[in-house]
Amino acid sequence: MPFSSDIEIIKSAIMYGDIGDAVSLIDDRLRSFSRYESDRKNDKKQRYAKFLKYLKDTLSGKISVDEFREIVETNAYDSWFSQDSSAIKQFLDSFCYFLNISIDRYDVKYPVYDEKRCNDA
Repeated sequence: MPFSSDIEIIKSAIMYGDIGDAVSLIDDRLRSFSRYESDRKNDKKQRYAKFLKYLKDTLSGKISVDEFREIVETNAYDSWFSQDSSAIKQFLDSFCYFLNISIDRYDVKYPVYDEKRCNDA
């Protein structure tokens, strides 16, 4: 599946509080990309796998959303988007904003999280 499809599926799962589903998809992708670890011809897939690992670490509370953003910005993930350097910034602005809201909303620290929204009556 292409990067954009994976991210949209992960975003929807997170948005609806199904963090387990999002992490399950991330784990599936990481397993499928494990065979590319030693293949230098698949640098794009290696970087995608690292991106997913950092995203999983963010959902687990091991790294903050700000740390996630910094890692992604400094590791040249822009080749997934286009040659336009503003594309990565635009993606990160919206994706990190989305992560902050969702993590706060569901008090996410996978595997322990509350599927109900925080502070709801």
